[in-house]
Amino acid sequence: MPLGQELSGWVAENRKLIVNGNPSVETGHLTNPAKFSSLSSALSVPLEDCSGVVGVLTLYSQEADAFSRDQLRVVQAITSKLAVVIRSALIYRKATASATSDY
Repeated sequence: MPLGQELSGWVAENRKLIVNGNPSVETGHLTNPAKFSSLSSALSVPLEDCSGVVGVLTLYSQEADAFSRDQLRVVQAITSKLAVVIRSALIYRKATASATSDY
């Protein structure tokens, strides 16, 4: 998903979270309304480490305003650890690909 586009792309670009956002802004909703029509709210949090944003964690719910401050706190507690794991996996993948290539 390109930076700045859709819910998760906006969160990644702006490094700001969204609580109880509108999931209908996702492209999948525009191309297939039946696919996302039952979703009413989203919680989207940037996954950042010391190098920057490595991804976005977005959770969806069928209930309107489904995500509370307590749930946001729990998600925020795991996002930094998740970001480190993802960054490590990306570095490992790159190192593995480089190890099999002779420049």
